[in-house]
Amino acid sequence: MVLVLKNDQMENLLPMSEEIDAIEQAFRELGQGKAMNAPRAWLRTPWKEEGGQHYFNNIMGLVPGVKSMALRIDSSFSKEVQVAGVTLFLLF
Repeated sequence: MVLVLKNDQMENLLPMSEEIDAIEQAFRELGQGKAMNAPRAWLRTPWKEEGGQHYFNNIMGLVPGVKSMALRIDSSFSKEVQVAGVTLFLLF
């Protein structure tokens, strides 16, 4: 079954203690070689506009102990700015 969630729907989905338990289990299984994840994939536009560029991002993982896998997909606009000699990477 596929469940699509938006950010505002996820804010109070689980109590914080259950979220922490689930994350601990995922990292435990990852360390045991049971869980899997892939490097984050970013696809950036080759053109720049308004001083920045658009990007597409996906993150995926699998945790067998809770019989779940997930794919997060988002897109946004990024821009590099200089502040006091420091380059900042801003996401909008």
